Amino acid sequence: MRQLLLLLLLSTQLTVSAQKADSTSNGHLNVFLDCSSCDEENLRQKVAHLNYVRDRLLCDVHILITEQATGSGGTAFLLQFFGRKQFENMNDEFHCDLPANSTADEQRDLLNKYIQLGLVRYMLRTPLASHLELNLDETTPDNDTVKDKWNYWVFQISGGGWLNGEKYYSNTNLYGDVTANRVKKEGKTNFEFYTNYSRNVFQISETEKVIGLYRQYWSNFRHVWSLSDHWSLGAGTTYFSSLYENLDHSIDVGPEVEYNIFPYDESSTRMLYFSYGIKPMFRDYNRTTVLFLDEQFLVSHNLSFNTKFIKKWGQINSDVTWSNYLHDFNLSRLSLSLNGQFRLFKGFSLSISAYYAMIKNLINLPLEGATEEEMLLRQVQLPTSSQYWCSFGISYTFGSMYNNIVNPRLD
Repeated sequence: MRQLLLLLLLSTQLTVSAQKADSTSNGHLNVFLDCSSCDEENLRQKVAHLNYVRDRLLCDVHILITEQATGSGGTAFLLQFFGRKQFENMNDEFHCDLPANSTADEQRDLLNKYIQLGLVRYMLRTPLASHLELNLDETTPDNDTVKDKWNYWVFQISGGGWLNGEKYYSNTNLYGDVTANRVKKEGKTNFEFYTNYSRNVFQISETEKVIGLYRQYWSNFRHVWSLSDHWSLGAGTTYFSSLYENLDHSIDVGPEVEYNIFPYDESSTRMLYFSYGIKPMFRDYNRTTVLFLDEQFLVSHNLSFNTKFIKKWGQINSDVTWSNYLHDFNLSRLSLSLNGQFRLFKGFSLSISAYYAMIKNLINLPLEGATEEEMLLRQVQLPTSSQYWCSFGISYTFGSMYNNIVNPRLD
């Protein structure tokens, strides 16, 4: 009798184990790929032994891939694997780097390779285990110290523009950008110069036309020291010129300190940090301001609180910044911004972006105000006590849980 009970118990355990194995759809893992940089169509074509499901609540393994720019202009990827159902608490992560100027094909191959490597431990617990083979590349990287003739400096020059027009309208837009960056663990140095020129011409009649002109120059130099896993110190200078903001020349210089509650090596998935900066500045205005000034020396400071979280349920970024001029605390500005994407429940997603600012520091406005043409063409900044924008979207997906098949015909 006791032997019969043991046999029944063993049979029940084997049945439960078999049901768990069958839940992966005949040995093929149900995978949810959470990646904005992946070529999912290419992956489904080249890695056909997986079931790609449309919702994270339907998967056996949730793959979350995040990225950050490296100092050389390349990309550092973090691949996180979260097991679900029979693989609950089986989590893992990998890091891989992509050099600058890599092609889209090289990025696809790199991510496809590490996705498959990360799934091996899960496939070993399915009937697919008997079909796995190990091929080891016998070539190994050279252990000699890398000699960098550029000493970690990366330079980039870019520019462009566009033209369009009709009989009674034409537009010209030109831009240019130059950057120089040097990034190391102990600190980083950044320089950027940017310019933008835009000209709109409206032909009102055969003899009358209205011209809208927008011109801006901006440059910034900054060096940041990595003091510890949580503290950073920076110093820099900024030059700015803008017709719209009535600034012929604006130059500021000053230090900034930042504290991150989480270690900086977790920045690809979470950050929560405070920063404080103070900067003296000199301004030379295009036109006399509302304070009857043609030039001005000021000192401002700002305090910011920022968050960044990328999780299985989505991601959220927020920023709260307060600033004012030291000679008059009533001349202040408070801004709040939020950007988030959320997977609330199976098949339902919500995205939202919002910004709001309380503005009390527009001392750069021209004394004579703006003409009707300047107002309509937004050539001059106008008085305001607030500024806002908001965007949102929802999506709901239902139907078949699988999306393995690729058919690009007539796309």
